[in-house]
Amino acid sequence: MTFGWGVHILEAPDYRNIGMINLCMLILSGVTAYLWKYFTSDFQGAFGFAGWIVAVVNGVLFAYLAKWRQE
Repeated sequence: MTFGWGVHILEAPDYRNIGMINLCMLILSGVTAYLWKYFTSDFQGAFGFAGWIVAVVNGVLFAYLAKWRQE
């Protein structure tokens, strides 16, 4: 019988960090929308811009996950 030690490496995206990035960007987009509305009084433009931020961030994160799955 042999005894020893080894290193087990899991190669996968860190879903916790991806989720935290997404959460931070959602909060940042909300703050951006609020500031935009406060300074320009343009409610529709503010939330259009915030929606664009969310869409771009989620698109980049999805591209990262899709690229990782192809490897």
